Amino acid sequence: MGRGIGENYLANKIIKMELKFEAKCILKVEHLPGMTTTNHVETQLNLNVSDNLDRSMYFDQDGLPNKNGCLVLTNTFIQGLIANIHNANQRGHWNDSEHIRYIIAELGRGFVQIANVSDGVFDTMKSQSSEENFDKPNHHE
Repeated sequence: MGRGIGENYLANKIIKMELKFEAKCILKVEHLPGMTTTNHVETQLNLNVSDNLDRSMYFDQDGLPNKNGCLVLTNTFIQGLIANIHNANQRGHWNDSEHIRYIIAELGRGFVQIANVSDGVFDTMKSQSSEENFDKPNHHE
C-alpha cells in the first residue's frame, strides 16, 4: 500500500538549521568640554558566530575574519542599519529617507578621510558574548 500524504510529507521534510552571527562595532570618540562635537579616535570590530558553525569558514589562522568573515560582518551591519532605520522611522525619531541620506553622506566622509588601519587581535567576543546573549532582548529581527 502507498504512503499517505502525511507520511510522504514527513519523509521529505527538510530540517532547517538556525545560524547566528553577531557583529559588534565599538566607536571611541574624544570630547572637549565646551565643544558641540566629538573627534573620532578609534573603531573596533568584532564578530561572533554560533557554535554550530565551523569557525575556520569565517576566521583565518590568526583569528582575523577571512573573506567569508568580512562578508558576514558587512551583511550583519547592513541588516542592523536597516533594522535601526525602520525602528527610528516607526517610532517617529527620524524619517527613513533622511536617515538613509545621512548614512550615505557619512560613508562618503569616511572615505575622504585618511584611514589608519592596524593589525590587531580580533576579539571574537567569546569572553563577552556567549550563545545565550543571542537571545537577549533588543535584538531586532
